Amino acid sequence: MIENEPPKHNPQCKVWEDAGVFNTYEEAKAKSESLSSESKVRRCGSDGSRFKVKTVKKYLEVKDDQAL
Repeated sequence: MIENEPPKHNPQCKVWEDAGVFNTYEEAKAKSESLSSESKVRRCGSDGSRFKVKTVKKYLEVKDDQAL
C-alpha cells in the first residue's frame, strides 16, 4: 500500500444470517439449494472440518454516491 493513500471503501450490500451447520459438504449443499433466497456454503469449525450455510436476510440500499 502506498503511504498516505486513503483506504478503499467496500460497502456490504447484504445482511447474512446462519441457516445451519453440517458435518459434510453434501448436506450443506443440499440445504443451500433448498433455500429460496441467495445462499452460500462456508467452512467452519476446527481446521475447517464443518460447513455452515449462510443465507441473505436482507439487501441494504446502495446510496447514489456508492453506486458502481
